[in-house]
Amino acid sequence: MLVSQLMHKDFITVRPNESVQEAARKMREKNIGALLVVEDDKFQGILTEKEISAAAAADSGIADKDKKDRCVYFSDVLIDELRTS
Repeated sequence: MLVSQLMHKDFITVRPNESVQEAARKMREKNIGALLVVEDDKFQGILTEKEISAAAAADSGIADKDKKDRCVYFSDVLIDELRTS
């Protein structure tokens, strides 16, 4: 079996300045686990369920009781800033 037989050919994208909530909504609606981050038709990185889950756990205090501003980075690109309330 080849990768080309399993890969998705319809790219679902998100912009770096979109909220993590919107990205998660897209993933849920399309039943996918990752989004390509694109700005000005240029690939910037990938945002996965793993990054969102880890940030949510950290933000909620589950993984870290010290609530601070959180950021998710991929390949030195700021995906989105998560803030605790």
